Amino acid sequence: MQLMAHWKSALNYDIKDNFSHEIKQFLDSVWPRELREGALGRKIVADSELWLQLDKKQANQVALCVDSDQRLIAGFSGSGKTLIARSLAEQFVARDLKVLFLLKNRQITHKVAAQLSQFGRAVTVQTFHSYCESQGKRNRENSSGEPNYDEHHLALHGSVDQQYAALIVDEAQALNEADHLALRDHFANARKFVFADELQVLPGIEKGSSYRFLEDTYGERFFYLATVYRNPGGITQTMMEMLPPRHEVNCPRPISVEDLSRSISWDVSKTIQTMMASLAKSGVMNEDLIVLSQFFSSLEEIKVPRSTISAYRGMEAPVVIVVAGFEMDDITLACALGRATTRAYIIVPIELLVGQSSVKSDFLRKGLENIDRKSVLDQDALAPAPRFIVNRMRKYADLYGRHEIFGEGFVYASRWRRWVYEGGSRWSNRGVQLWGWWISLSTGLPIAGIDVVRNELTEGYLKPCTECNTMTPHNMYGACLTCLAEPLDEAKVFEVAQQAVELGTARSMRRGQSLIKVAALVGNFQFPRSNDPVHGISEVPVLFLATTIVEFRMRNDATVATKSEVVQWLRDGLVTSDLDDSIESPAGRAIGSLCGQKLMVKIEAGKYRLTDSQ
Repeated sequence: MQLMAHWKSALNYDIKDNFSHEIKQFLDSVWPRELREGALGRKIVADSELWLQLDKKQANQVALCVDSDQRLIAGFSGSGKTLIARSLAEQFVARDLKVLFLLKNRQITHKVAAQLSQFGRAVTVQTFHSYCESQGKRNRENSSGEPNYDEHHLALHGSVDQQYAALIVDEAQALNEADHLALRDHFANARKFVFADELQVLPGIEKGSSYRFLEDTYGERFFYLATVYRNPGGITQTMMEMLPPRHEVNCPRPISVEDLSRSISWDVSKTIQTMMASLAKSGVMNEDLIVLSQFFSSLEEIKVPRSTISAYRGMEAPVVIVVAGFEMDDITLACALGRATTRAYIIVPIELLVGQSSVKSDFLRKGLENIDRKSVLDQDALAPAPRFIVNRMRKYADLYGRHEIFGEGFVYASRWRRWVYEGGSRWSNRGVQLWGWWISLSTGLPIAGIDVVRNELTEGYLKPCTECNTMTPHNMYGACLTCLAEPLDEAKVFEVAQQAVELGTARSMRRGQSLIKVAALVGNFQFPRSNDPVHGISEVPVLFLATTIVEFRMRNDATVATKSEVVQWLRDGLVTSDLDDSIESPAGRAIGSLCGQKLMVKIEAGKYRLTDSQ
C-alpha cells in the first residue's frame, strides 16, 4: 500500500526534476529496519514491518471508539483486535482519561502492560481475576485453598467504580457470563469497549460467553473486523476450514505451501531439536519462536521457549510449533496456529496414528487417515524396544490361547499372568463384557484392555521387572502386577478357548456359568447406555446379570412385562448354583434397580414398562 502511494505520487511529474524526497520515502518503505541472516529471518522482519502495524481501517475503528461511549468489536483470529484495543487506550490517555484494560490470560496481560508502561498510572492493565482480587476479596475453595476463578466476580457486586473513565476488555469471550454481568454493573459510569472472538472459547477449560450474550448484556451490536493481517494466507485458510467463520473474513497476505506444514514424529524432543537447528540456519532466533501444546506435561523435556495453548492465547510469535495430542480439538489447534505471524509447524506424535479413532481434532484425524497405519506398526515391531502397546505385548507377554467372542479378541499373556482384551479400553458390547468377566472370574486372574490413548494396558504401566526378567505391568506404587498374581495352567487356557468356540454349551462346572448363558443370550446387542471400562471381577454379579436379562427381553420381546414374566426370564437365564437365594429375590431387585435408573416404570400393580419405549 505504501509502494502504491509512492508511485502514484512519483509519476505525477509535471515540471518536477528533483525526486530525492520520493526516493527517500521509497527506501524507508522497503529497507529492513533490522539486519538478519537467512531468508526466513529476513522474512520475519519484513512480515513484522508490513503486516503487523495499525492500518487505516483499524485506525478508523479506533477513531469511532474514541467518539463513542460503548462499542463491541469482534473478529477472526489475527484481525487486530488487541492492536485496536491498545491504540484506543493510548488515545484515551492523550485525552487525560484514566483507562482500565482487562484481559483473562497472564502472558498477554504482561505484554500489553509492557507496551503501555510509558503512560504510567494513566493506564492499568490487569487480568480480570487480579482486578477482582484487588477489590479486597479473595474467593477460595473451602477444601484446597486454591483460587475459585468462577467466583471472583462476586468481589465486584454491590459497588460502582468511580476511578476509571474507560473500561477496555480484550479476549472477552473467555470470561464467563457472570463475569460480564458484574463488569457491566461495576463500571456503570465508565465508557466500555469489548473485543471478542467467539471461536476462541476453549472447550473443557472455560465456559466463555457468546456474541449474543455479550450483545444482550452491553446493549450494543458487534462490529465485525473482516481482514486478517497477522497470519499468513496458508494458515488463515486452514483455520477457516477448521472453524468456518460466521461472518466475512479475508486475508490479503499471499498463500504459500511453506506457511504451514505437518510431520509425524517418532520422538518429539529430537524432532524439535532438528527443527531448531534448521530454523537457526535460516535466520530464526530463539525469541522468534514458541512451542505450544495443550498440556504442559508434554513439553517437560523440551528446552526451548514453550507454553500451553490456553496460556498463550492472545500472544503471537513469528514461528509457532504445535505439538498435537489426543485431547486437542479443532478450536484449540486453530487457536495455537493463530499465534503464528510467519510460519507454523504441527508435530504429530506417532502414537496418534495408532489410536487415531480417539483423536478429537477432525483436522488431525483426517490427516492421519491418509497414512498407512499397518506399515508404521510393522516398522515399530522390528525395533529392539517397540513403542506401541500391541507390539510390546507380542515381544514381552508370551501370548497364547487367543480366541474371539462376537468379533472381539481375547488372549492370555502368560508372562504377565493376566488376560488381555484386544478391543480397547471399554467393552464393545454386553456379550463381550460378560465373557471377559467370566474368564477373569473362572481363572482368578485380572483382565485388562488396550488403551491406545495412553499406549498402555488399562491396568498398570509397563516397566522392567528384575524378578520376571522382562517388561511387565506395574501399579501406581511401582509394584510388579505379575509378581502379585499366580500363573495359569496351560490346559486351563485352552479350556477357556474351547469354551469360546462352543459358547452355548457349558463345558465346565466352574462358577459363573450364568455369565456364559447371558453372554450367549444378549450377544453383541447394543444397550442404550455407554459401555463399561474393561476390568475383571471376583464375584458373580447376579444383579447386573438380572437387569441385563430383563432389559434385553423387554427391548426385544415385550416392552411391557409382569413380575411373573421377569421371574421366568431369570429362571431361564441364570444358573441356580450362582444364586444365594431363590430366583424371586434377584427378580425383585432387578425391577427395583431398573426403576431406580429410570429405565423402567410401574404402570399398574405387578406390571412394568420401559421408559423409552414407543
